[in-house]
Amino acid sequence: MRDRINWDGRGRFDIARNYSVDTTGRGIFLQNAGVHAHSITSPDLGMGPYRNSCIIRELLGTEYYPVEKSIAFQEFSI
Repeated sequence: MRDRINWDGRGRFDIARNYSVDTTGRGIFLQNAGVHAHSITSPDLGMGPYRNSCIIRELLGTEYYPVEKSIAFQEFSI
């Protein structure tokens, strides 16, 4: 299975924006182990529903659960 996974130059999972790590970009997904790629939100369980929605969207090819485009509660305006 190792040859199906993308690795970065330091031997870590090369995690795509859609949380996939495999060479096809749609077969193997990773959660909670990508601090090096997705910052401190990676192990944050509060972000779990967002990650799950993104992964399910990739698996189904359609957005079954709405994926929020803006998750900040603040708005900065004049």
